[in-house]
Amino acid sequence: MEQSSQTPGDPAQTAQSSSVSRTIDVAILGGRKFKGRWRPPKTMTLVSLLGGRELDLREAEIPPEGITINAFGLIGGTHVIVPDGVNVEVSGFSGLGGRRVDSHAEPGAPGKSVVRLHVFGAVGGLKVESRPAGDNAISDA
Repeated sequence: MEQSSQTPGDPAQTAQSSSVSRTIDVAILGGRKFKGRWRPPKTMTLVSLLGGRELDLREAEIPPEGITINAFGLIGGTHVIVPDGVNVEVSGFSGLGGRRVDSHAEPGAPGKSVVRLHVFGAVGGLKVESRPAGDNAISDA
């Protein structure tokens, strides 16, 4: 029996399989970072106890129907970078932590993909920002 060394949430694995529709990624200690050229599944569920999550979707292949990201964390925030023009829908709860959405998309703009974020955390906030591909400047917090 052959075993893969890749985890279900590994961007390399996701990019290889266009039939992946749902991924669950669990981190106990330490954060997760997804960036570069990859194909996210239609639904991603990210769970972390101690550590944040960063998802850079600027080079991701987002399908026209969009994607849904469910993030659950005990301690640690969620930072999502979307390409300019992508619609963002946000819901969820943060016990101790703020929520900042800085998207350059017009809400509900026709013909644009949608990134749906459902973020729940006890300690840690959510930051969503739009940046063009190749802009690696760190924005103010």
